Amino acid sequence: MIAQPWTVKWGKMLLGAGSNDKVLGTRLELVALKDPFTARPGTTIPVKLLYDGKPFAGADIAYTNGLKPLPDSQQPTVKTGADGVAQIPVGKSGPVLLTTDVMTQPAHAALATADHLYASLAYNTAQ
Repeated sequence: MIAQPWTVKWGKMLLGAGSNDKVLGTRLELVALKDPFTARPGTTIPVKLLYDGKPFAGADIAYTNGLKPLPDSQQPTVKTGADGVAQIPVGKSGPVLLTTDVMTQPAHAALATADHLYASLAYNTAQ
């Protein structure tokens, strides 16, 4: 058996008002439950983390502008609740990058000891 996890990454970008409601069905997926293009600074956007189509609780969702790489330890995070939802703070207008990664049981145990799954959601609210 391979003594390493299998790493898989999925990324999604929202390209305008109303684009948030599309669920793609990837194994790990971030879904904005509110249109981020209509959100105002000082509020939050509920974002659901889905794992195999079901809510995933207890994961950290990091939020940055994505313009300057930051070590994981310096990225602000919000934890998903029992319903898989995290409330992401809305800052000033501009780019937003949400990221998360989780370790799960391997989908194919003959290939890896675990699955390291990574998902991102990006959008730009610059007016």
